[in-house]
Amino acid sequence: MVDNNVQVTEKLGSGSTSLDNSDPTSEKIYSVVGTSSDTLVTNKIKATSPISYRGLRRSSIEAKPVDHDVWEVVVTYSLNEQMRYVTDVSWSTTGATQKIFRSKATESVFDFDYNPWQGPPDFQGAINVTQDEVEGVDVTIPVLSFTETHKYDPSDVDDDLIAGFMQKTGTVNAVKFRGFNPGEVLFLGVSGQTDPDVIGLSFEFSVSRNFTWIHNEVAHTIQGWNYLWYFFMPQVDLSTGIGFQVPMAGYEERVYDYVNFGTFVPDRVGIPTNPLPASDWPVDEQPAEGSV
Repeated sequence: MVDNNVQVTEKLGSGSTSLDNSDPTSEKIYSVVGTSSDTLVTNKIKATSPISYRGLRRSSIEAKPVDHDVWEVVVTYSLNEQMRYVTDVSWSTTGATQKIFRSKATESVFDFDYNPWQGPPDFQGAINVTQDEVEGVDVTIPVLSFTETHKYDPSDVDDDLIAGFMQKTGTVNAVKFRGFNPGEVLFLGVSGQTDPDVIGLSFEFSVSRNFTWIHNEVAHTIQGWNYLWYFFMPQVDLSTGIGFQVPMAGYEERVYDYVNFGTFVPDRVGIPTNPLPASDWPVDEQPAEGSV
């Protein structure tokens, strides 16, 4: 709760800096007038002061009464607090196993000469063909899996947020995301647990690159998470009377909904490269938590 009758003024001399190799800090000093409640004072300061200042994150608010309904408030910003909100990223390129039914190319055919009047049939790339079916083969395909752990204040994690993540699970990026083209990133969901301090929510993704499929010398771009399958029909070799399956058509199917991941995945918070920039640099001030 913020009382609009409470007035906040940044004091002269605010913005001091303490340089430290391990944890540089900066302070802002405010005068608050119009209430005897320390709760209203701290809420007003949370809504008024920036979350980040000079590359550091707000770490503490100290309020002291100095007169009747008058307070002096010191807001401290620290590198250690900023580091607690850095996004953790882990990844693996161990790939995945997929069954394929057609090869990229038939490199060789070895004729065992059991039928001297007829050469081996052309299966048009179909793999492990029998008279009844095309059995295919399991292969390893390139897939990148990565997890981003974003840090949240406990008050920001509620049932509505969790339900929203659930609804987005099993969707594919509609626009470019983390450098990957539309159709390449699959959102696998979020995991986390309650914490009274900072909650880490782990967003899991899997990447399958879009690829080019060539048919009759015409190139087709197949979206990474679309499903490409083949329709096979039996065909009889008239010379031998042997029946086998041959591919008649290929189909690209969209099996996931496409959404803009930017609507629910936070931006990565990186390790500060230059906290406490020179005074003539732009000051990094993020929007406050609430309206003034």
